[in-house]
Amino acid sequence: MRKRFALLWAMVVLVIAMALPAATAAAGGYTYKTVYNYCYGNQVNLKMKNIAAGWTPANSLSIESWAERKLSGGWQTVYTWNTAVYNFFANGQKHTLTAFRSYNGNSSFFFRILFRLRAWQGNNLLASSTFKSVKC
Repeated sequence: MRKRFALLWAMVVLVIAMALPAATAAAGGYTYKTVYNYCYGNQVNLKMKNIAAGWTPANSLSIESWAERKLSGGWQTVYTWNTAVYNFFANGQKHTLTAFRSYNGNSSFFFRILFRLRAWQGNNLLASSTFKSVKC
């Protein structure tokens, strides 16, 4: 019963999220867009874009991602994907890095995916934001 209610609630949240603007502004010139964020049974699915405007000094974008399961004491990391990195020249053009992840959980736990999206100028961190998927 709890899983059915959670699935229904996730669908309501998904419909509301799709009705709202998808871009979330971070520090000036760096935006993040959620392409999709949903459950399919016990599978969590998240796709996001990390975007640097052309006028920013950024020359690299990265996306770290990992899956977690809910335990009684909190969330535990169960899988970590390789970091996605896009290096480029700061040339006045908009640059985008997109990552999509899916994780097949089970009915014994809730699962979610987290993304940490970052913009860099060499080794200097310019912007960083962490996003959580729906929990399935």
